[in-house]
Amino acid sequence: MIKLKSSGEAPDARQVIDPKPAAEATVQARVLGLNDLEAVAVLRLVLERRHRLPDPQASRDLAARLTEAAREPIVLDRPDPSVHTETGTGVLPLAEHPGPVSGGNLARETLLYLLSEEPGREPAVSVAIVQARSPLADLSRAPALDLGVLIVLALEAELALELSPRGHWRFRVQQKALNDASLAGVLANLISALGS
Repeated sequence: MIKLKSSGEAPDARQVIDPKPAAEATVQARVLGLNDLEAVAVLRLVLERRHRLPDPQASRDLAARLTEAAREPIVLDRPDPSVHTETGTGVLPLAEHPGPVSGGNLARETLLYLLSEEPGREPAVSVAIVQARSPLADLSRAPALDLGVLIVLALEAELALELSPRGHWRFRVQQKALNDASLAGVLANLISALGS
């Protein structure tokens, strides 16, 4: 990255000020530079390091529940009457997404959200990026886990899966988490991806 003078002057096209080596790029910038396979692998590796990956059967069960939950309204935990008054309920209205979302974009959005909420995760994400980009990494042989499962596990502090009174699986979002527009974007994209 090239840093330019911060004064109001137009920079001289021949002048390069303090080029930043790629190795020193922020973790967020490195996440944005991941290809789709790498982004999903990094999310999986971050969760794996925190021992949050379910066994294959539990993962399949959770994936089936997610598909059902995507068809149900998202419920707010302890809804505030001043929030989402257009629905008059504790249901979160999400914007419709115009088209399909790639798994890589969804993984990158989730990683960026996690980094914004917990900057202490930067070392783990950085190590996972190095591992995913290693010439020894065979991303096609990684344990096959549904991306929706990875995202729900990554967002477990903000997002829960529960049975509704009608016996359908649905998402419940922590009220405090909704102050972050990036989480709403991740949720909208997750619902869109699960529904397609």
